[in-house]
Amino acid sequence: MPLTPEEQRNLKQFERDQEYLWSHRGNLRQQHPDKWIAIYHQQVVAVADTFDDLHRILKEKDLIGKDVVTDRLIPPAVLISSPSLLPSPISPTGLTCGGSF
Repeated sequence: MPLTPEEQRNLKQFERDQEYLWSHRGNLRQQHPDKWIAIYHQQVVAVADTFDDLHRILKEKDLIGKDVVTDRLIPPAVLISSPSLLPSPISPTGLTCGGSF
């Protein structure tokens, strides 16, 4: 079934948000080390210590059900020393959540 025009726009915006995350990842890690972040329309819209806190903030901002990109900004040294924290083959982008949050 083809996507509706609105779904196509949402998908393109989600892809732009993913690109924003990856192109700004270094700066975001410096600003928010070891934090969970949410990006919507190429802006950081929430920062939290835990995923549950991030979810609560997104709910307060009425962003649940929107296509929000989320990620935990783990410092590179932790990733190197903890291979179990690397993205799984199911999630090649490393994003922890996407689509309708």
